[in-house]
Parts: sequence; C-alpha cells; structure tokens
Amino acid sequence: MRNYLILLFLLIPFFLFSINKDKTDSLVKVLGKKITDAEKIDTYLRLVNELRQYDTDSAFCCANKALALSKKINNQEKIASSFNNLAIVYYFYSNYDKSEECYNKALKIFHEIKDTLGISTTYTNIGSLYDELGNYNLALEYHIKALKIAEEINSLEDLSICYNNVGLIHYRMENYDKAMEYYNKSADVRTELKDTTGLALIYNNIGILYYYEEEYEKVLEYFKKALEIWENSNNKRQVSLVLFNLGELYFDLGLYESALNYTEEAYQADIELKDQYAQIGDNTLMGNIYLGMKQYSNAKRCYEKAINIAIELDAFIELKDIYNSLSDYYSKTDNYKLALYYYVKFHNLNDSIFNVQKSEIFTEMQTKYETDKKEQEIEQQKITIEKEQAENDKKSAQRNIVILGLGLMIILAFVIFRSYKRKQKDNTILIRQKDEISEKNEELNQQNEEIATQRDEIESQRDFVTEQRDLISNQKESITASIAYAKRIQKAMLPKEDFSKSILKDYFILNLPKDVVSGDFYWVSEINNQIIVAVADCTGHGVPGGFMSMLGISFLTEIIKKSEVTKANQILNHLRQSIIEALQQKGDYNEQQDGMDISICVIDKRNNTLQYAGANNPLYIIRNEELKMTNGKIIKFDNSQLETCKQLLYEIKPDKMPIAIHKRMDNFTNHTIEFQKGDFLYMFTDGFADQFGGKNNKNKNDFSGVKFKYKPFKNLFLQNVEKSPEEQKEVFFNTFKKWKGDFNQVDDILIMGIKL
Repeated sequence: MRNYLILLFLLIPFFLFSINKDKTDSLVKVLGKKITDAEKIDTYLRLVNELRQYDTDSAFCCANKALALSKKINNQEKIASSFNNLAIVYYFYSNYDKSEECYNKALKIFHEIKDTLGISTTYTNIGSLYDELGNYNLALEYHIKALKIAEEINSLEDLSICYNNVGLIHYRMENYDKAMEYYNKSADVRTELKDTTGLALIYNNIGILYYYEEEYEKVLEYFKKALEIWENSNNKRQVSLVLFNLGELYFDLGLYESALNYTEEAYQADIELKDQYAQIGDNTLMGNIYLGMKQYSNAKRCYEKAINIAIELDAFIELKDIYNSLSDYYSKTDNYKLALYYYVKFHNLNDSIFNVQKSEIFTEMQTKYETDKKEQEIEQQKITIEKEQAENDKKSAQRNIVILGLGLMIILAFVIFRSYKRKQKDNTILIRQKDEISEKNEELNQQNEEIATQRDEIESQRDFVTEQRDLISNQKESITASIAYAKRIQKAMLPKEDFSKSILKDYFILNLPKDVVSGDFYWVSEINNQIIVAVADCTGHGVPGGFMSMLGISFLTEIIKKSEVTKANQILNHLRQSIIEALQQKGDYNEQQDGMDISICVIDKRNNTLQYAGANNPLYIIRNEELKMTNGKIIKFDNSQLETCKQLLYEIKPDKMPIAIHKRMDNFTNHTIEFQKGDFLYMFTDGFADQFGGKNNKNKNDFSGVKFKYKPFKNLFLQNVEKSPEEQKEVFFNTFKKWKGDFNQVDDILIMGIKL
C-alpha cells in the first residue's frame, strides 16, 4: 500500500523535520548580529535541523561549527548536543559508522553530566539508526532504554513515542502480538493527551498489523477510525492516503466495487490537492480494478491518464509500474504483441532506474569524500596561516634594519662574487644531477626488493589457499555424506507408501524438501478403527528441521500408539508438553523458539465423523453442500470468480499458538464435523503459498504478486478437486515449478489431499 511504511516512521523524533526557507533565512541573519558564543551554538544547531534533509553539506558545516564553538567555551551539554546533530547529518550522508561514533560520544557526555533528557533522546536516535541498519535486536534494546527513562520522568509525550518505537521494532521482527501491545499503549497515551492526529497514525499502524494477520475486518475498522479523525480535522492529505489504502485493500480482497469507490474518492481529493504524483497511483490502481472487473475499456482509459501524467513529470518509477500493468492488460485482452512490447519497456525501464540509483550512490559517496577532504584542507590552511602570522609578527621589528644592511652587502657582493657565483651555479647543476641519478638508483633497488617480497608473499598465499581448498573439499564430502545418511534415516521414519495406501485409499502426498533433509513431515496411523493423519512444519529446514521432524514423529508414535490417545486436541496437548520437556523450554525472553506448526485429523468412517485440531495450520474441506461444525471458526471461501466451479471450499481456522512454549498455552480446540462421501480434505504447510516467483512468467493464466499467496492457492484446489489424486499432485507440482521459475525455493513444501 502506498503509505504503509511512511506512516510507521512518523512518530520517531529522529525523522521529524520540516523545510521552512523563511525560517532558515532568519536564522542566518541572526548569525550576522552581535551575539554570544552560546547563542551562536544554538542558532547553528537550529540550522542543522532545518537544513539536514535538503542541504546536507550546509548542515554538516553548521554542525561542525557548533561543535567547535562548544569546545571553545567548554560547554559539555552543547558539545553532546552538537555530536548528536552531527550524527544525524552523517546518517543522511549514509555514513552509518560515523553516525554511530558521534552518538556514542554524545551519550558518554550526557551520562557524565547526568542529563536524563539528552540520554533518552540519544537512545531513541541510536535505536532508529540500528532499525535502519536492520539490526532489530539492538534497535529494540535502545528503544526500551529510552522507554524506561520516559517512564521514570513520567513524560506522556515521550512515552507515546517510545511505545510506538518499540511496537515498530516488534513489527519488523514479525512479533505481531507484542507490536499490537505497544501500539495500544501508545494509543492510550495519545487519547489521554487528546492528540487526535497522533492517535490516527497509531490506528493506521494497528490496521497494518491486522493486515499481515489476514484479519481484514479489523484492518477496515482501524483504517476507518483513522479516516474519521483526519476528515474531522480536514487533513486532506492524510484523507487521500487512507482512502487509497482502503481501495487497495478491497482490491486485494477481490471486492472491486468497494475498491473502486474508495480509489475514486482518493483521486478527487488528489485533484483538489494538485498532487499529480498521487494521481498517477490513483489511475493505475483504478485501471487494475477495472481490469479485475473485466471492464477493459475503462481500464485502458485509466492507464492512459496515468501514463500521460508520469511522462509529463518524468516519474520513471511510476511509469515502470504502469508499463507492467499495461502488459498484464494486453495479455488478458489476448493482444500478446502489445503485451510483450510493454513488458519489454517495463523491463528496460526497471534496469535504467537501477543504474541511475547506482550512479546516485556513487555520486553521493564522491561528494562525501570531497567534503571531508575540503574540511581537512581548510583546517590545515588555518593552522598554516596562524603559524605564518606569528612568524611575520616576530620578524617585523627586525625588517627595516636588515633591509638597509642587506642593500649595502648586496652591492659589494655583486662585484666580488660575480665570477664565483657563475662557477658555483655550474657546480650546483652538476651536484643536483648526480644526486638525482643516485636517488633513481636507490628507488630502482627498493622497487626490486619490493617486487621480490611481493612475489614471495604471493607464492605463500597461493600455497595457503591450495591447502584451505583441499581442507574445505574434504570437509564438504564428509558433511554431504552425513546429510545423505540423515535423509535415509528420516525417510525410514515416514509412513511407508503401501501402508498409507491401504488405510487412506484415494489420496496424494506432494513432498518437496528445500534441502536434502526436510523440516516438514507427515504421519499416518490407524488405531481402534480410527484413521489418524498429521501434517507438520517444524522450525527451520535442512538438518535442524530434520532433527525436529524426527522428534515429532517419535512423540506422535508414543502418544497415539502406546498411550492410545485418539482425540485430536488431546494429541496436540500431549505433543506440545513432550516438545517443551524435550527442549527444556522455560519461556525466557532470549530463549530459542523451536517447535512446530501442525494440523491433525482423526477420521471415523463408521460414524462418518471427522475431528480436527490445528496449531497455526488450517484445514481445507471441499464439498458440494453447506458444511456445519459443532464448534470453532469456519470460513467459506468466495469462489464467485470461478465460473465453472460449483464446489464449496471451507477453511477451518487453527489455534494461533505453536507446538512449543508460548505466551498463550490454552487447550487446543477440537473441531467435530460430519463428513459426506466424496468430501476432499487438504492438509499442508506454508511453503507453497509463501514461494516467491511469477515475475518472469506473466500471462493471463498466471497470478500476480511476489509470493504465490493463499487466495490463488485456494483457487488451485477448487479448480482441480474433480481430478484424481495423482492428477492433482501433478498439477500442484507443475504449478509450483512454473511459478518458482529461476527463483530459489524458500521453504519445504508438503501438501496432502485425502478423498473421504
């Protein structure tokens, strides 16, 4: 969505800035007046805040002048503040090492002078820097330090900002429950402060969290809360942004009429604001919506509006997206020649933008280098001038007497030494030439020695590299053999095909490990005339995931076969306890969160009943009639876009807790269903839906987006449910390979389909 990431940053002080040219000019005029050094420092620091975004070089100069004056008057608080501002300027130069160095200098001084507010501000800025660098653990550590100070001094404004920052880092780390907890705390403080604008921004952040948890009703609820606040405050810019978000959300959900209404409202608002860049996005989204509604003439009209504005503004990034949409449009209207034409334009423009961005990065690096170099030259010139001035003052008193005596000596010396000077000049030339020849000989000898040393070093390095290559090769062979043997062990523990077929009859299993061994596994057994089937996704993949899978298989065998536990939710309760005890999990904050997600079904064909329990993994059931269930949450999938499909797909929601220690440790829910002959069950892990791909395989039968996602995944089940299990397996395999293309497989793939 257009403003998701923008809104997440608005409450961080590090990034709060405004561009006010009049204010900048007035501050410059203040420097021209007769003011104290302390007042000059404050003025320079205000200029840094005004200039750092749009004139970084000038901001850098002001920050250094503030620092120099602060050191001159030995004001520790202002020295620390100057380091803080200099760190922010280095951040805008993308020189993160220097930025971190300056923050640490500021922090040390603030601690020495016990400036609590300065310490808190610096903690917040360091946390934001680590967030930008992707080091979320350190970012969280510093934001929590700032939060503790805000709680100690009971500053409501700082509390709200810190709560939001901590929530943001948890959002980055995909700890959505924690992120929600801190966003709600921030919202409570904003409510107490009666700060409706800040509250609206937090509502938007909460909506984003619900979007990633696929709680779309909650997304709409919080977006509309934010919209109401901005409409009441007549903030047309924010109203436009949230209207666009609502349009894009409804488009993702396939609710095209609602999507179109919100996007058209956003478009009208952007026309009033004269925001042409936003109008490009509005028209592009409306084109995509009309394309989804198969209103091709309206779609083309919107794309043409968008492309005209983008060309006028040289908006190449937006133009790239329009070319991509036009390629999709012509593909769906069977004009493959133009579809290819616009796809090529999209691809070429995408490459051009990348090259321009790369060039800008090199230019920025060069500018930074030249700026640092100029600063050093200016400082050196200043020192040289001061030395020369001192020497001139010292010699000034002697100059007049020396000039008079020197004049007389020159006249006498000119007559006596005229012939001598000529001879001395010739001798000097000869001596200089001799010295130059000697120096060149010494340089040649030194170069020969350096070449010999470099040759010996290269030979030594070559021998070392050869030894390391042979060592690595031997280690690789040993590791590969060990992993291959682990694969044999894991395969031996899985149910045998003949055994599974004798119990399940009509079924298929698609098992595509990412590495040699897999973190996904399936389990089949029959006890007391009840068939028990499980599909699980362990933490990680490869060797770590393989160990967890063998642990899960062993515990399931012990729980079901030895203890004869046959109730679905009780099996998961016992399995969770076994995993916690085996891994000695205590629930500590820094403890490794190993475990598994799993769905388990208990099928009683005598009574036509099905028990299901799930830990983060759902169950899909496809049948011809309405499905009724005694308890739990069931969602009916909208298949209205599939004109030839008469079957109904139901999703049985799992419990949102894993098979591991977790903050929520309730009993798992036991869903009981009366099934009918011909019902098809699907159990799976998340690897298929989360696979990246599709960008290089655009045609009218493909899905859009970076990940495959669950909506196309459900459509794939519905479109192929009438086929035999073996045919379905082949369809899923071919679809996955085509979608993945040249992309790397990101996770293990496991799908099990059973016809009842």
